[in-house]
Amino acid sequence: MSSDVPQPAYILVDGPFQSGKSAFLATISEQPVVSAEPASRRSGRGNVLDYGLIRLDADSAVYLLATAGGLRFDPRLELPDLPMTLLGVVLLVDSTRTMTFEEARGRLHLYRSAFREPCVVAANHQDRPNALGPEDVRAALAAPPEVPVVGCVATDSDSVTRVLIALLHVVVARIEDM
Repeated sequence: MSSDVPQPAYILVDGPFQSGKSAFLATISEQPVVSAEPASRRSGRGNVLDYGLIRLDADSAVYLLATAGGLRFDPRLELPDLPMTLLGVVLLVDSTRTMTFEEARGRLHLYRSAFREPCVVAANHQDRPNALGPEDVRAALAAPPEVPVVGCVATDSDSVTRVLIALLHVVVARIEDM
């Protein structure tokens, strides 16, 4: 492949079961979201990814991948080549369901330690009265200061855009530090 051909870029949207990942993708994707089992795992075990797309210009786009299946999904097994083309990870948590925070904390640790990927936490359902605020979610997940925790409503395009912009700021800061 020629070096002037852009490599595909991906953003992984992950989080506990029913945290709003599919809604997040459907809100921002420029094409209908497609669900499929990863090619590396065509096992019929029910693990699927939702695929979305954001076009940057005529020649390049960012592909969005959202995990489905909760605890059954392990990105190290399902997507072994993804870290080579991954811009970063949006860890989506339902800020009204504190019982999922332990799983989310483990996933945050995985992305920061095993993959060392830029990461942002999206505290979803901020439109609900019982939602914990972003700083409370940060404390519950033990997210370090360099990981932005952004309030989010996964069905609101402005909110989803703010989350993605926060992730891109982390990506740019990492590049500048190299």
